[in-house]
Amino acid sequence: MFMLMLAFIVLLTHTFRLPAIPPALLVGIIAGAAELDKRMNLEAPVIAALIELGVVLLLFFAGLSTDYVSLVHHYNTSFWFALIQIIVRTAIFAALAAGSGLSQTVEAVIFFGLTCSFSSTLMTVQNLQMRGEMRTLHGRILRGSCVFKELISSFIIAIIFAFFQARVMFHSMATETSARRGEVNATSTDVASDGSHKKDQLGTEIGKAIGIYVLVCLILYGLHRLCLERVFKFFSKDSELLFIGIMAYDLGVGALGFLAGFSPMACSFLAGLSAAFLKQRVRIENKVSSLKDFGMITFYFMMGIYVQLDAASFGRLVPWSIIICFIITIVLPVLFWVFGAAMGLKGRTTFMICNTFNSMGETSLIMQSLAYHADIFDRDQYIVLLLSSLFSMVLGWILQTYQVEIYNRVKFLLVALENVTAEETEREKKFSYKDHIVLLGFNESGLEIANHFLEKSEWQKRDVLMLDLDPSLHRTMLTSFCGADASSHGDEEHAKAHFGTNIFPVYADPESELSWHRYRLRSASLVVCCTIDRDPKPLCKYMKGSNATLMVITNSNEEAKVLYDLGVHYAIQQEYLAALEVSIILKEEYQESSKADSLFVKRRQSHQEELKEEQESHIRRKIGEFM
Repeated sequence: MFMLMLAFIVLLTHTFRLPAIPPALLVGIIAGAAELDKRMNLEAPVIAALIELGVVLLLFFAGLSTDYVSLVHHYNTSFWFALIQIIVRTAIFAALAAGSGLSQTVEAVIFFGLTCSFSSTLMTVQNLQMRGEMRTLHGRILRGSCVFKELISSFIIAIIFAFFQARVMFHSMATETSARRGEVNATSTDVASDGSHKKDQLGTEIGKAIGIYVLVCLILYGLHRLCLERVFKFFSKDSELLFIGIMAYDLGVGALGFLAGFSPMACSFLAGLSAAFLKQRVRIENKVSSLKDFGMITFYFMMGIYVQLDAASFGRLVPWSIIICFIITIVLPVLFWVFGAAMGLKGRTTFMICNTFNSMGETSLIMQSLAYHADIFDRDQYIVLLLSSLFSMVLGWILQTYQVEIYNRVKFLLVALENVTAEETEREKKFSYKDHIVLLGFNESGLEIANHFLEKSEWQKRDVLMLDLDPSLHRTMLTSFCGADASSHGDEEHAKAHFGTNIFPVYADPESELSWHRYRLRSASLVVCCTIDRDPKPLCKYMKGSNATLMVITNSNEEAKVLYDLGVHYAIQQEYLAALEVSIILKEEYQESSKADSLFVKRRQSHQEELKEEQESHIRRKIGEFM
């Protein structure tokens, strides 16, 4: 029966393209309320053991899938988005828990706020993949923020385990003291079961947890530098050996941490994080992906059963869950719009980030379960948080699915938050908005187009506007093409003293109709859309009837066909052009008179010289480093 219910959950997720967490949790809650766990012979210790195993596996896979590459250029923005979100959410929901009476103790109030502060990494990545936004600016910032959140959550999980250890030690010592008092006349100096002793024990365990956390990080870092790469290189010789090796590494590190009195869950995450830097990472993820899905569904299903929700508790506590869900999914995203604008991000990027961080996720559920086991939460708090997580994930997924439509309705509010400086406005007045070139977004092809017009003689030069949302890339392009830095932004006289005065990097949204109108795309001679994997229909509709030549970069045959049907003058299909270039090279090299020892010799030398020139070129070096 247990496997049949899991199969039903998988069927729901695949049919409705939902993340696996909400259906698994919902079915588990229903099964627990109907007492189906008794019919399935699932006893409480078995359920607890499955939950613990699921947590260990989930945290290991969370560490293994850490996307550290997305932090290369946006670590500052990602860090502050993650930190501010955690601080603000914790403060708001801790105040709510204290003011409403849901939490009575200081630790319960603090952890109530913390467990409401972590959105779902799994849902975030799945949503970005489904919409093809993994390589967008907001996609990179979101993935980078998820990395910082996972790191912070692993530390909090270690602290929660310290509360659990303190509770166990306290009850053990209290039992021992009671037994001694029953045998002999104990003095007042004997260990007493009072609050002060419990606080001392808790302080000791928290200090121990912090120290061991740092020690585990150092040990795993040393293993990675010394031998981990060689060990998994040996394991990767055989698929079964690789599977056994990675599971032994995960569970072994967790078991050693537990023997040392430390959280096996935090150890498991750190073990996965150390494995994320291995060359065999992709093979490991492919090998254990099915186990990851099984462990995830089992964990959430068991969590739903474990709570044993009844109708009376549901009716009494669901209003609080609805209030928390509303604050997380509706109120806080709007509040964070202001923070995004303060960081200098444009409206669409800010909206996409805030609208994706609009739910509680798997990390919150894990911390809720651990805090309940550690007696930080009582049953009512646990039920409120569990239902809040379920409601926010369902509503958050719906809002993320239709976020483009929602953004089109509220973008006038976001545009009002965007600060266009007086220097930028003055600089744009000098643009020639006639027969100019516009690059929407930026990539390697965009760089070649910009360089083409940069290298023309003076009478052939045209203003080239390069629109991009990424503030880091904008500063890099400003330095490269205009010889300006952040302090000289908008200084046209400074720019004229350097090369590339006809190239103008513009910090604007390349997918916004407001930007298209502001920079007069319909009056341009050439418009090149460099935003790959984005919907080109709005741009094609806007440009319809204009005299501008419209080019769109794509990597898909099917998309190229659609683009021509939409009226695009030329689809720059990069993979096709690269393959065509290879074909031309082969035809030139393999001639009848060609000798084997002379093949590609001149072309190789020419390529090496070009690479050397590119390294020495100021423009290519700066932008190449960024890319």
